[in-house]
Amino acid sequence: MIHQASRDLVATVNAAARDAMAESMDSAIRADGHAVPMSPERVLVKRHLLARADALGVDVESPRGQRWLRECARIILRPSEARADAAYYDGTLRTPYSGSILMTPTQDRADILSGIPVRQVAAVVQVEEFSEGEIHKFQQGTFTAALNGKPWETRFVNVWNPALSSDGTKLAAEVRLNLYDYTIAVDGKAWNRTYACVWGPVFNPNSGSVLAPVRIDGAWAMAEDEYIIWKQRFVQLWRQMFSPDGKKLAAIVAPKFGKWTMAVDGTPWSVTFNDMVTDAVFSPDSKKVAALAKESDQWKIVVDGEVWKNTFDMAWKPVFSPDGKTVVAKVEKKGKYTFATNDRLWSRDCEAVWDPVFSPDGEKILLRSVEEGKYYRRILPVAELRK
Repeated sequence: MIHQASRDLVATVNAAARDAMAESMDSAIRADGHAVPMSPERVLVKRHLLARADALGVDVESPRGQRWLRECARIILRPSEARADAAYYDGTLRTPYSGSILMTPTQDRADILSGIPVRQVAAVVQVEEFSEGEIHKFQQGTFTAALNGKPWETRFVNVWNPALSSDGTKLAAEVRLNLYDYTIAVDGKAWNRTYACVWGPVFNPNSGSVLAPVRIDGAWAMAEDEYIIWKQRFVQLWRQMFSPDGKKLAAIVAPKFGKWTMAVDGTPWSVTFNDMVTDAVFSPDSKKVAALAKESDQWKIVVDGEVWKNTFDMAWKPVFSPDGKTVVAKVEKKGKYTFATNDRLWSRDCEAVWDPVFSPDGEKILLRSVEEGKYYRRILPVAELRK
């Protein structure tokens, strides 16, 4: 069982969290006592959660039930700020979701309940029907993209992977112009240059330009507004992402066939892996990149091209501390689960673990686990895991 000091710390953190969340749900009174109007979104969320609470057996009059309401509201309204275990009630997952889901890239692709107004929603849509035998109609183009239900006027043979700008006002997507030519379209206007293939676009959060991997002369290159910006070409290039400050661009690449790594601003790491590289992430300060790599059926964690010595049967997306100095990931080894911190394994072997969560100042970390059939939540000093 968690000792009393840990219980007191958890209670203190929870009380602070409830105060911080008071503005987001359940009351029109902020924690400082000032009245604020409840938005239509919050009203709809509250109604939905009350209905879900009844179905899930959550006592909304109890302090735990009140906390569940507030934290589930944050999952829906402010997903990027939500607590990782917010949908738990008495140690059991009580998810607030039900019904159809809308995806909104402007909110980190958070899941938003249908019926709640969302500012921007994009989708690939078919605007003209055709039967299986009407190949000519397909080749003329029957697909496009739509923003908030309004389709582009331009039609394409195919459209994939729509992406919204950070302010939600622009929409880009992969498009196929005919049987052979591919490019990127922005707000319905295709780039002038065409390519043998393209992958999904992203917007530069600072300049608003559009970047996408494109295939030219049998190799992959990075293009920005149709012009090639990285000198090196690759056998494969995809999953590009900007750093939090928008100044760096990283992507998963294969410099040679079957050799995977990361490239940052066009420069690949010197280390490569035979199977795959995935789940890349920038540190909050934009200075580092971490990723998972698989080689010979073993998973590895790589930070700025440096491979951890420990290998795992399975690993999950690394998590940076706010200052970027600590990297933690949940891992599996020999049928047991634990946490790896800066290449050091936690001393406990567990039946299950969840993603770690750092405190805003990076001094503490929340670790959740199941050990001998019991669920534990521990808030530990990060320095303790580094030892």
